[in-house]
Formats: sequence, C-alpha cells, structure tokens
Amino acid sequence: NALQRSKSMLTTNSKQQGCQADSLSSLCSSNHSSNHYNTSSNNFNIYNNNADPAAMVTGSVNIEFLNNLYQIDSNIANSQLHQSVFETNTMYFSESDLLQFQKTYGLTQQAAVVVNGYNKKTCTSIASCFEGNLDLQYMMGIAQRSSTLYWHVDAKPSNPFLKWILDASNTENPPQSNSISWSSQEKSMSPSVMTQFNLEALKLTVRGVTIVVSSGDDGVAGAKCQCSADSSSSTSSWQQQDSGWSGSGYFPVFPASSPYVTVVGATMGPESGNIEIACQSRDGGLITSGGGFSSFFEQPIWQKEAIDAYFTTVSSENPPSPGYNPNGRGYPDVAFIGVAYEVMIQNKIRLIYGTSCAAPVFAAMITLVNSRLSEMGKGPVGFLNPTLYYHGGISGIFRDVALGSNNCCFYGNPDYENAVCCESGFSAVSGWDPTTGWGSISYPDLLNIFTDEGELEASPTEEPTMEPSSTPTKKPIKLKPTAKISKQPTVKPTVVFTRAPTRRLKS
Repeated sequence: NALQRSKSMLTTNSKQQGCQADSLSSLCSSNHSSNHYNTSSNNFNIYNNNADPAAMVTGSVNIEFLNNLYQIDSNIANSQLHQSVFETNTMYFSESDLLQFQKTYGLTQQAAVVVNGYNKKTCTSIASCFEGNLDLQYMMGIAQRSSTLYWHVDAKPSNPFLKWILDASNTENPPQSNSISWSSQEKSMSPSVMTQFNLEALKLTVRGVTIVVSSGDDGVAGAKCQCSADSSSSTSSWQQQDSGWSGSGYFPVFPASSPYVTVVGATMGPESGNIEIACQSRDGGLITSGGGFSSFFEQPIWQKEAIDAYFTTVSSENPPSPGYNPNGRGYPDVAFIGVAYEVMIQNKIRLIYGTSCAAPVFAAMITLVNSRLSEMGKGPVGFLNPTLYYHGGISGIFRDVALGSNNCCFYGNPDYENAVCCESGFSAVSGWDPTTGWGSISYPDLLNIFTDEGELEASPTEEPTMEPSSTPTKKPIKLKPTAKISKQPTVKPTVVFTRAPTRRLKS
C-alpha cells in the first residue's frame, strides 16, 4: 500500500500540480509494500502570491496574529521543558528556513533537537519539507526557548504511530507536550495497534504527558471522498454487535479517535475579519476540518454529557444521515484557526492551510501553561480532556463555533463552488459538536482552568482494559540530537513562489 502525505497541492497562477486524497502522484506519495495502512499529513495547501485567493480567506496568520487572537501575553516558555512534533514518511525540515522565520518575525533564535534525522540545511523539495517547517516554526514561535524535538519515525517496517509512542514511553523524560499532524483511516488500522497505542497514551498521561492530534482535512468522508461507501459496523472493528449501525460516508481517522489524545480541528474567518466558522472547502477554506465518532473506541464517560447534549440539539434541527457509530469517542475536542499560515519555505513566505496548522499552536499553548505551572511548583497538565469537558459544560469559557459543517471533501482549489459535498456530515451547533469540538479558548482562560485551586484533576476517569503502569515497558532510552541525514527526497518542485512577510514580531 502507498504511504502518503495526502492532499499536497502546489498552486501558481491557478495552475495546479500534485495530488489529492490517495492518488499516487510521485509528488506526494512513496510506496512501501510492507505497510498495511495509509498515513496522511493533515495540512495541505501551499498558496502563493499569484494564485487567486480563496473566496473567504483574504488575510493571513502569523505569530503576532495568533498572540492577539488568543490573548497570549508572552511567548517565553521554561527552557527546562520539552515539546515535540511528530513526523513520518520522508518529511524533513529546513534549518535555514527555521532560522530565517525566527529572524523575520523577531523571535528567539533557537535550533530544534533532531531525533532520528530528517533535518537538512536547506529545503530542496517543497513537497518534502513544508509540513516539517510549519510544525516547528509555529510550535517554536508560540512557545519560545523550550527545548523542541523534531521527532521523525520511519513509516516502515512498523506502524509509525505505534513506533513513536513506544519510543516515547521508553524515554526517561518524554516531552510534556507533543503535536501529531498525521492520520490514517481507522478501517486501515490493525485493532491490536490501536489498542496498544491507546494503552501507551494512557500510561504517558499518568506521567504528565499531553498528546495533541489534528482532526484531519477530509471532513467525514475521507481522503477518497467516499460519500456513498459503506461505513456500517460490519465494515469496522467495532466489537459490540448489539450496538451496531448502518449507513455510508463516515470514515473516522486514527490517532485522532484515541480517547487519550486531545484533538484539534480547524476554523476560519478571523484572519479575514469575519465571524469564526468551521473550516470547509465549500466556504473557501480549501480543506474541510475532520470530525466524527470512532468506529473502534467507545465513548469515554467524561464526554457522555456533551455528546448527549449534541444529539438532543441536532435531533430536532438537522439530524445527520446514518453511517456513524453514535456510541464511539467523539472528536475534535477543540478547534483553532487553520488557514493561511505564513510559513518560511525555501527562504520565502508561503501560505499553508490545514488542521495541522492548528495542532502545533495548541500544543505550544500547553507548553506555556506547563511553564507557568512549573513556576508555581506544580507538575505538567498531562491528560487534558476531562478538565476541558468539565469546564466546557459549566463555565462557558470556550469561544463557541456554532457555524459550518464537515460534509464536504478536501478540495484545494480556489474554485470552491465545485467542491464535492456529501450527505454524510455533522453541523456545528452551540456547545460541543463533532465539527469544532468546544471551539477555541484564549490562553488566559486555558491557564486559569489548570491553575485554579478548584480545578479537576487532569487524570483519566475510566478504568482501562489493562492495568496501566507508569513504568516503561522496556529499558529507557535517552534521546540525543543527531546530524545524520536520511535519504534525500527526489521530488523537485516546478513552481516558484513569491510572498513577503506582512509584519514583524518582537518576542
């Protein structure tokens, strides 16, 4: 099977190159016959200055914009804390682009810690460096001075998600906040792999580790826009046959479906001075933020009240078509702006769209919270979800996003009116929903719910199927930076991008 960075699209003068979904263009896929899953990076439109702008996206996003939007008063994090971005396939990052990004926006100039290679001095292939550049530049821009790991995992011979989390579990001091902007459809995953990942994620939360995952860029129908494909319980790994379902067009992704990760969707609107809505291709967002309900993992107890309230609302207003598991883990948990991020690639600013713009930003905000907790003599937040859902249900501190839906497919074209939309999908409503979660949250409010004396304990509230232990399953390993360069990507871009940064920011 092909192991893909799906949805990579390079656009210039309205002329497109690349691939969408699971197509096998050499620009965005590499073949590994030993793999039995598809892994996709949840990001993926690079726009340049000459292309027609998306209909509703007339502005752009950078560190200063995010600081203002989420009321972040300082980007200086504790230098003793660690954060990381997960990468796989042949995705690398450019050291010179990272430094130029930091210089251009007046940020702390700091190198990343490289785990398992895949760093290069310069970006020789846009298709092979833009995700890595995006993730590092924005995680290190929002939470500066903290040690940031670029943690690359080979996509073969084993599942990269499981390999990464096993390595993290067996690390003496794993990063406290981690961002994953990649996903696979649940139906392509082995049940044993998902179960083991979930158990290791639970064990890491006990050690104060937070795992943030993007929700995907293909709405509910998946990378191939499978609007009419059977998605009933007979096609999933769901074991409770008395709770089965029927229908079509819903294909949840992993690891976003794991109960022990915090999932971030994408929104749009504020970058252009408009009201915030769910990011969807039909509305000019180029990608459609993913969301829905797991076909494998059961609904956790801390989420039940929010999901019950959602179904009560939509049952009378706009009930979704059948084909999903109403008893599964719902996602996303929150949503942050995910369009038109200014990213330094090949020493030029390009605009990138996707849920993987939002994930490293939220993960970096968690690093800032952990830094403040450290100053107070407290440990890191660890497992966020029970606390987020408790406060989402009673305090109204979230910025609710109640407009939009995720029934359309990734499109990646400014001709947004031709985007394919399905009958399957979920609409955003007041409160939690499987499109934008609880919505976004300002940094002061996020900090408050984890530093207030009346906070809930940020720990799992349900019994795991196996007895968890905070003890690593193997002899601990220590991560060390490496300058080793892996096999160079062979893809050469055929387009030239030009865009100047819109503003500078002093840290």
